[in-house]
Amino acid sequence: MSSSTTFDDLPDLILIEIFSYLSSFDTLWGLTHLNQHITSLLVERKYFRCVNLSSAHYFQFNKIIQVILLNDIESLSIDVNASPLQLSCWPYMPRLSTLRLKGVREYNDLIIFLLLHAVTLTHLTIHSRLEFKSVIEMLEENSSNLLSNEIKPRKNSNKKSRSSLYPEPKPVCYIGSGNNSHLIENILKSIGYENNENKIDDFKFKWVQSSSNVNWNIFKDGEQMINHIQGEDYFTNKLQLYQSLQTYETNYLSLTKRPQSYLTLNQFIPQTFKLDEIHDRHLLFNLHKPGDTWICKPSGLNQGKGIYIVKDINQLKEKFNQEDLFEKPKTFSIKQIKTIVQRYIMNPLLVHGKKFDIRCYMLISSVKPLIVLYHHGYIRLSMFDFDNDDENLLTHLTNQFVQKKDPKYNDMKEETAWTMEQLNDYVNEYILPRTNIQIDWIKNILPKIICRIMLNVIESIRMRLKERIGCFGLYGCDFMIDENMKVWLIEINVNPSLSTNTNTLLQVIPAVVQEAILISIECFEKIHHNHEIFPLKSLNGFVCIYNDLERKSSFPSIKQKSHHYSNFDQSQEEKVLINEKKVSILKCDNFQRSRTNNDLLKTSKYFNEKLIHLNLKKLNHQTKRRSKSVGVTTKSSSKT
Repeated sequence: MSSSTTFDDLPDLILIEIFSYLSSFDTLWGLTHLNQHITSLLVERKYFRCVNLSSAHYFQFNKIIQVILLNDIESLSIDVNASPLQLSCWPYMPRLSTLRLKGVREYNDLIIFLLLHAVTLTHLTIHSRLEFKSVIEMLEENSSNLLSNEIKPRKNSNKKSRSSLYPEPKPVCYIGSGNNSHLIENILKSIGYENNENKIDDFKFKWVQSSSNVNWNIFKDGEQMINHIQGEDYFTNKLQLYQSLQTYETNYLSLTKRPQSYLTLNQFIPQTFKLDEIHDRHLLFNLHKPGDTWICKPSGLNQGKGIYIVKDINQLKEKFNQEDLFEKPKTFSIKQIKTIVQRYIMNPLLVHGKKFDIRCYMLISSVKPLIVLYHHGYIRLSMFDFDNDDENLLTHLTNQFVQKKDPKYNDMKEETAWTMEQLNDYVNEYILPRTNIQIDWIKNILPKIICRIMLNVIESIRMRLKERIGCFGLYGCDFMIDENMKVWLIEINVNPSLSTNTNTLLQVIPAVVQEAILISIECFEKIHHNHEIFPLKSLNGFVCIYNDLERKSSFPSIKQKSHHYSNFDQSQEEKVLINEKKVSILKCDNFQRSRTNNDLLKTSKYFNEKLIHLNLKKLNHQTKRRSKSVGVTTKSSSKT
């Protein structure tokens, strides 16, 4: 069978060689946004930094200006003879330093262009048959404007202002398809964004289902927003979530005093084993007792995909024994989906005899600084009465994706989702009389327990998140309650379902998503303009549970409190020492991942001892001077 090689199959070196035979314009015109790999290669080879559009005609220029990365352009060559638009239709380019012009016809367009880029422009070359004297005179006349980057209209002139010539464009957003993308589009359009499906990488705001659709190499920190965070796999992947919590418990907290909010794993995570590790499998097989039920889950999937119930442990043993027996060496690398197995909760709290779980939301509105918020969400119910012996997965799994598979779903869908107010009323009426919980337990106590569990998750992964301004994430957290009113964390989803096919979902989800987007944009804008983040004007249903700005640092403060010697004026030697101390501590603080607290304490102690020594000398000196001035009084007092 003959195999064919496509353009995408060519190695990067050959593609770069092909680029070398093409002009700058031909490369950008033919290959920009062809696919993500080619675009990344063009960015890497700096094709968007040095742009030559001298040969671009009217219709070509009008198209290409919409797809090239304007913020990356550092050098630009244009020819007005090819198209008059080449000088008059450029927006502001913040990095433009070199400009080459051909065929200048209108001085006004030239002056406006130069004034617009006066701050960054360092090299200017003009090729024109017109006299340059008048151009130079006009530049000299507007030199003050050039320095201030402003245009002052002349008297009796009918020129338009710069704002009318270059109106502020609407911020562009890119919204990936699927998972009720129309909801995201409507929210962003309502606050002034414009959706452009062609601008995959040139955007102000991007919303996609998976982080694999994000090119992190060309993401612009502080200029763009994206609904994913680098490192989110550490808590949205089932296996990595368990390992993060396990590592946090065994390593980090074994050396320090545990805070009051800390919970051990067995307090909120069902007993978990890693099926792909032989040691964990043997522990599971030895621990299993007749009557135990386990649930197996692929670590990287959601929507109930790949989940199955295990009651006969011998079948699981036989399956893995055969895999170990016939395991062959791998000839190629494929990312294998690992599986975890958890003890099945045999005694879940039921609502009218049906199993349910709680879908609440965790919003990370900012990573730098880390700000985390919580929303109570809603509950999801199974359509069937709960029975541990029932082999139908629809009885055990409550998410909408699984429930939709039943033919009766359309008739019963309104019963598969409740608001938290409905659950609170049900617990007050049916559960409260037979338990010792307080009234409105769902409303007042449950959120505190869930937030405490979320804080443990945040503490376990916060150092693994890459701090990039503009990254945020809305995550679906699933919890269950058993008959003893104990709360269990089931999983955290990176792409929670946004479908609104029931009245409850229509009431909850659009409000949650809109508030999450508004809060994230507000945090981004305040950080971008160096404003105080709190209070948040967009805050309504969410509650802030973690704020990195209020977190007490374990490092010593640079400002040192002065005691009895604070009344004396600082000498020059003291000021030098204090400055040296600040610099040394800041150096330690900048490399705090490689330096320990002990290093900082030693540095601080060293300079403190020097300062104390200086002040003691100063105190002795002032005491001697006072004793000389007092004279007889000092002698008489010493005798007494």
